[in-house]
Amino acid sequence: MRLNIFSRLFLGYIAIILVLGAINAYSVFTLHRLNVEVTLIFNRDQRVVDLKQKLVDSLLSQVGAAKKFVITGDPIFLDQTISGQKEFEKYLAQVSSIAGLHERKDLLDGVASTYGEYTSLVNEEIELVRTKEPYSKSEYGGRTDKAVEQVLERLKTLENSYLQDIQDRMNRIRETAAQAQRMSVLLFTAAILLVILGSFISTRGITKPLKVLMEKTKEISRGVFEGNLSIASPREVSELAGALNRMCEKLKEVDTMKSGFFATMSHELRTPLASIKQGISLLRDRAGGPVPEKQKRLFTILSEETNRLIDLVNSLLELSKMEAGMMPFTLNQENFPSLVRRVITEMAPLIEAKKVGISVDFGDEKEIP
Repeated sequence: MRLNIFSRLFLGYIAIILVLGAINAYSVFTLHRLNVEVTLIFNRDQRVVDLKQKLVDSLLSQVGAAKKFVITGDPIFLDQTISGQKEFEKYLAQVSSIAGLHERKDLLDGVASTYGEYTSLVNEEIELVRTKEPYSKSEYGGRTDKAVEQVLERLKTLENSYLQDIQDRMNRIRETAAQAQRMSVLLFTAAILLVILGSFISTRGITKPLKVLMEKTKEISRGVFEGNLSIASPREVSELAGALNRMCEKLKEVDTMKSGFFATMSHELRTPLASIKQGISLLRDRAGGPVPEKQKRLFTILSEETNRLIDLVNSLLELSKMEAGMMPFTLNQENFPSLVRRVITEMAPLIEAKKVGISVDFGDEKEIP
């Protein structure tokens, strides 16, 4: 089933909309991927890096406060140490809540464990200082310094891990952006080509049949009424072609009827005109008695005009022969004797001119159909 013009245009627009929809869907998908990467960078990776620096600052601050308390015994430094411990634990809890991968959880657990060892040593030393019991400051100092170094080392490892994540995500963002740019150009080019191709197919499917119809109308204007138009086209144009074929058939019938009419009329006019011509010739040649000179001139004029009419009739007959049409005849019953008598009456001047005689014997006319 051939599609009509509306359906073709509708399907063409649907195809264009689908291509544009695919471009938009790909753009949305790409933007979503970029948004996920950027969100992870700012909401997790960069926050962990910032919190790591706060953890380092908090750790170094409480280490300094603890050493000052050990040396001076001032309660202010003890309060700073306790406050630093609480602050460190708060920052460490925040990092643990946003850490993404299992291995980083293990790394944070290591930081917490090492920091726990450090706080235990510091608290023991603080208690010894407060009770004024003798102890080895160098031993406690070495152990606490070692614990602090381990905490700082693990915090640095954690920071490097997230910095590497940031670098990897930035690389993926650049690659995704470049890929999206290439794909957008490709899809946009494909959309333009599809629009051009669809427009060409749609317009050609309409203009080509219309060109054939235009050529057919030119043939009709030249008197060619062959209804043989058959074109592959949309439904509306096919219906128009069918209507044009039917019109050609009707015009052909009318042309045939015209040719038949001219042929019949020419034939019917030739016989009476020939009889009139012969009758005028007989009168002019004094077949009915002497003819005055004035009447003779009138008979001459009548004879010339009759000849002109006969020439016109002959021209019409030749025209009908040139057009070569077949005239459908309608046969009716007719009284044969009356028809013969009418023909003899019409041909009487010709019979007299040829000086021949004609006799008719119908016998019993009732038996003649």
